[in-house]
Amino acid sequence: MDSIGIVGYGVVGKGIHRLLRSEVEEIYDPYINDIEKKLAFELGGKEYNFNNRKGFKKLGLVVINVPTNETKSGMADTSLVWQSLEWLKKGGFGGIFLIKSTTPPS
Repeated sequence: MDSIGIVGYGVVGKGIHRLLRSEVEEIYDPYINDIEKKLAFELGGKEYNFNNRKGFKKLGLVVINVPTNETKSGMADTSLVWQSLEWLKKGGFGGIFLIKSTTPPS
């Protein structure tokens, strides 16, 4: 299996990490706390730099799990998904994107 990256380490991102464990090479989430860093280490068996976008260039698959909160008009705010896709593309990522972001119920 190709190496995998995770963008967003909330409930969904952690679930993906539990499923794929040591296959995960990179995790990006600038809002991570120390407890979540410890969990990531336990799941993957290594230290992750949660603010490093450069490591994603070499990966074969990136799973995007960012919030898509409801806007005032009732639509999902997909701006974080688009921002993630943009920085990955600008950074030279040429693999597969899997978007696994959730939306609030309407």
